Amino acid sequence: MDKLEQVRAAINRGEMDKAHKMVRWLLKNEPSAEAWFLAAQLVDNPDEKIKALREAIKIDTWHKAANLQLYKLEGSKPKEIIKRESEWDRKAGEKPVTQIARQLKEDRFQKQAARHRTYTRFGCLFSMLFSVFFSLTVFRAAGLMSADLSMRIASILNQPTPAQAFGGTPIASIDRPQLLMTPSHVEVASPKDVEILDAGYLHEHFFEGQAGQEYAIYVQFLSLNAKRVNHNVMVVDPNDGEAGRRCTIQSMLKDGTNVIYTCYVDVPGTWRVLILGRDQESVGAYFIGVEKLDD
Repeated sequence: MDKLEQVRAAINRGEMDKAHKMVRWLLKNEPSAEAWFLAAQLVDNPDEKIKALREAIKIDTWHKAANLQLYKLEGSKPKEIIKRESEWDRKAGEKPVTQIARQLKEDRFQKQAARHRTYTRFGCLFSMLFSVFFSLTVFRAAGLMSADLSMRIASILNQPTPAQAFGGTPIASIDRPQLLMTPSHVEVASPKDVEILDAGYLHEHFFEGQAGQEYAIYVQFLSLNAKRVNHNVMVVDPNDGEAGRRCTIQSMLKDGTNVIYTCYVDVPGTWRVLILGRDQESVGAYFIGVEKLDD
């Protein structure tokens, strides 16, 4: 089940808080017309609903459901269309038809030339941005981006900066700092998922644990700088306490790049898997899977 389907399922079950949380993550990380349309379904204020539907149509002009709902809220014809029609009627009465046609032909040629120049500029800019983005993504996935570089990039992009200390105490000196940090990335846990984690950031993957069931949680880092993954992965129960002895911890490989939790759920509710990014320990691309074991 993909993320959009998970949001729809949460709405159908009446779990609006969870749906709100997932939609906020989608709009921040994977914006799409359907995500904005679902956001419109989660707000009661008509103005906010219209704003979300317009964002959906900006991305997909032909989104049927968004257009239909916006039509019902705003009416049949936007004001800008009426304005263009009246302007055409007015100009058509000022000049002979042949003169208007000749002028339109010249304007069309000029507009095509202007569009071509604009597309060329955008093409060059896009190529440059793509090259930079691709290079940064490769460095992040390989775990080669330092905390200092992450902080500089976050500052430029006006994003949350990586955490380095709490109350003047470096994170390296704090036992289980995951419980003090605010996650920079939150999503519903799934059997198969791949993410990229930078130093100084915390990722959260949550699932609804059923009492009396066992769950397998597998985290495998694929980067060059992942050596103590088990030291930076924590499973937290619905009471915000570490799962502790309710989980057995194992490793498939001896290089420190992975950890496997097998947890018995005795408290039903939302369980969380917290993964902290540390230099030389748990940064870069990683795979995570969470599955309920068969009875």
